[in-house]
Amino acid sequence: MNFKKKICEIMYNPKKILILSLILAISFISVYCLWRLDIYRDVANCYAPMAREFSRGNWNGAFVANLPPMNIVLAGLLTMIGVEAYTATIMISGIFYILTIFPLYALLKRFLKPHEAAWGVLFFVLAPKIIRFSGTGLLESGRNFFLVLALLFMFRGLDTKKRTNWIYLGFAYAGLALSRGEGFAVMLAMVGIMGFLLLRQEKYRLEFSAIQRIVYPLILTIIVTLAILAPRLYQNYQATGYPVIDSRMVGSIKAALKKKQNIIDPEVSNVIDVKKKTLLKRVGIVIGDFSRGAYEIYLALAGLGLILVLHRKSWRYEYAVFFIVISIHLLIYFKVGSSYRYYTFALPLLMPFTIFATVQLFQWAKRYKLEKILFVGLIALFVGQIVNGLEVAFTRKDLPKKQLAIWINANRELFTDAKYSGELRIIAWKLPEVSFWADQFSVASYGTSIDLKKEVDFDLIAVDSDDTSALEIIQSRDDVVIVPQPCTEKIMVFRKK
Repeated sequence: MNFKKKICEIMYNPKKILILSLILAISFISVYCLWRLDIYRDVANCYAPMAREFSRGNWNGAFVANLPPMNIVLAGLLTMIGVEAYTATIMISGIFYILTIFPLYALLKRFLKPHEAAWGVLFFVLAPKIIRFSGTGLLESGRNFFLVLALLFMFRGLDTKKRTNWIYLGFAYAGLALSRGEGFAVMLAMVGIMGFLLLRQEKYRLEFSAIQRIVYPLILTIIVTLAILAPRLYQNYQATGYPVIDSRMVGSIKAALKKKQNIIDPEVSNVIDVKKKTLLKRVGIVIGDFSRGAYEIYLALAGLGLILVLHRKSWRYEYAVFFIVISIHLLIYFKVGSSYRYYTFALPLLMPFTIFATVQLFQWAKRYKLEKILFVGLIALFVGQIVNGLEVAFTRKDLPKKQLAIWINANRELFTDAKYSGELRIIAWKLPEVSFWADQFSVASYGTSIDLKKEVDFDLIAVDSDDTSALEIIQSRDDVVIVPQPCTEKIMVFRKK
């Protein structure tokens, strides 16, 4: 068999494309687990140290009312059996990334030929933002997995009316709610979408038999969802007085009520106006972040694919659901704050349009005998995306911070009595990486608020040498002295006199 036939066989064989996708995804996550050192601040400040505390049985340190618990618990279980906490967060994020291959393929087969759906999966696996954020211990890959899973079982349930699909949908909804802070709001919106689609199937009739067919799937799905969410709802009820998944929901509700009553409440004013930016500027930020998170090249192809669908008059109700779900996320992030990694969820939802456009481009290229050039260009694009996606696995910007943490642990006597064997009390000011790697007691841990000018319950303070405002406050105190350290000039360390 010549090379051209071999390539064609692979291109049109969904099984081989899926196996390739699976091998690549596992390889990428393995690279991050083995070589990743730099740590995102959210991971250093929250997820990795909380997973570590979970493994130690410190439930107060593991669970916070305003953070989704799923990744923390799963990473904590891995940490219990000996996996390093940061590596555990990467593994859990990576597992969700790998698992997304299967429901995404099933979802795409609704709109594409099997080999085209498999190519959609490969496009997803090779998207640089997907690779990067799946390999750094963040929450997005879990959210992406459960969102795709929920859409798949919602559509299957509408197709078949089988009870098992509604049960699986309840599991997917619960996972979505527990994966990220906005997940519960998205889940509620999707329950509303599901109810509307059930009503649409009954042609908007409100006869008793039709109402039964509408209400039964809704009740079954909600019961399964609430059964899974019940422990978290009870936990936060005990902590905040409200049965919510994320306590920030309480702040949003209070903020809306205070705003309606024209009452200014310092506790919730930050929720009313998150970034104090003009409306136009906030819209620009959301659009810019969305285009980056959905990956500009794929997004351009999806735009072309959407034009093709409209031109061919091949619109389907599922496409409307995709765009409604995307719009719900955009509205949430517009209200509460935006970061481009939040929008990676849009990439699998827009994938049908991306593949429609790619197939059309190959058809046009074949007409002019340019398909080989286009194929080579696609391979070159994929290689570039892999390099881009794996780039941060090999950066070492945080190495001095880890070295400083090791040095602190090796020189405890500089900061406390030599006979003291307990944890050092560290204020790593805006340096959660140092606090995480040191694995001591963090005075400035997530959810705490301290005053650098007045705080006395500490053994040492580490602060960025470029943070002039913090340094000015610390150096104005007469109870601290600088401690020379050999690791980095970019961080200054102080101890009590």
